[in-house]
Amino acid sequence: MTRIIKHSSKEPSIEQSILFQIALLANGKSVVRISHYSGVLTTSSSTFARNGRSGTFYFEAIEVTPKRTGNYTFTSNSTIDNYGYLYTNPFNPLNTTSNILTHADDNENETSDQFSLTCALQADTSYTLVFTTFDPELTGPFSVVAVGPSRISLRRLSILSTFSIATTFKTPAIIVASNYSSALDMNSSMFTRNGRSGTFYFEAIAVTPKRTGNYTFKSYSTIDSYGYLYTNPFDPLNTTYNLLTHADDNEDGTSDQFSLTCILQAGTSYTLIFTTFDAGVTGLFSVVAVGPGR
Repeated sequence: MTRIIKHSSKEPSIEQSILFQIALLANGKSVVRISHYSGVLTTSSSTFARNGRSGTFYFEAIEVTPKRTGNYTFTSNSTIDNYGYLYTNPFNPLNTTSNILTHADDNENETSDQFSLTCALQADTSYTLVFTTFDPELTGPFSVVAVGPSRISLRRLSILSTFSIATTFKTPAIIVASNYSSALDMNSSMFTRNGRSGTFYFEAIAVTPKRTGNYTFKSYSTIDSYGYLYTNPFDPLNTTYNLLTHADDNEDGTSDQFSLTCILQAGTSYTLIFTTFDAGVTGLFSVVAVGPGR
């Protein structure tokens, strides 16, 4: 039985748009499945610079894995004027045009500031759907509904936050890097630290120096923190793999903030892990890098 939606002079609601997509896809011939995802953008969310727009944009990356091959439509619902991107993997927040399949600002007939995008997806293949905002620095709750020939696995992805070492001032002896600030919360990635019981929240930070030399990373937080530095790739299931160095307290043990120093190669990407000494702890933190170059 096909549900009929009466025409109205009013702007169609999100629910009406979804039902319309169902009618188009089903067309009386096949079963249509609906999958739902809810999230929230906060000041702790990942950020990127959107292509062609100035400012910094919060985003959430969602792993999409369909069970059947076919056309799938993703429709957003939020009080935020939002923007959607769909990528084949991997998604690179430093290059938002790489691996892009499709993107959308408004719905198909531009009667809503909620995005609606449709794409043919392959069964058991993982894609990345990115929910972000039309204007920079906006936050708020949102949901995404997926309509297609099968249910879709929708899972929040933890994207490496990117920390570019940038000079703020220079003396004959040192260069002080710009400050990186973030927060651990209950939505942060988790791992089990080697030799410790319990589950620990962590943030992975991509570090790429411009010059070869010694770099020091220092944490600043009310949290008793712990730092790890890795060559890539970092494996949260094996925290000793590719480990370069790690630290609990500073050099003389007078602070519960970590300080770690390592020789890094120019143009090589590393992963710095900020985590906590005790399990299950959340809170704000900053990291400062000191070294010979940008």
